[in-house]
Amino acid sequence: MMVFNANGQTLYQSLLCGAAGYSGILANFIPEMLVWLNININDPDAEFISELISMIAHTENDEYPVTGKYSLSLSGINITLESRKNNCSFLSDYRKEVIKRIYSLNRRFTDCFLRSGAQHGIGRFIGEHIERRYA
Repeated sequence: MMVFNANGQTLYQSLLCGAAGYSGILANFIPEMLVWLNININDPDAEFISELISMIAHTENDEYPVTGKYSLSLSGINITLESRKNNCSFLSDYRKEVIKRIYSLNRRFTDCFLRSGAQHGIGRFIGEHIERRYA
């Protein structure tokens, strides 16, 4: 039997204990981070990435599934924001901005960890954020 965790805050520890992976709401927001952590659980940067995932996980249930659909639309998926649970009127400008920032963080993570190779890792990831913020 394989166990899949659906909680971002406990994912890292679950993977260390042998869980097979992640199957939860966050897959709509940060799929690349989740895949990377699952594959690289013993990497020196894994705990830091899990801390990012834990912080992002605090937003996953806010107005879900509209927020998940909005996140998927940012990645180019042609999807409406309507759902049987709630509609797009629940998605405030503030919530849209939060989802856009999470999307941007995941894109930057992908650029630093996946496209340019693991050798750049956390140092480049953090360095780019500091450069943008204080430039």
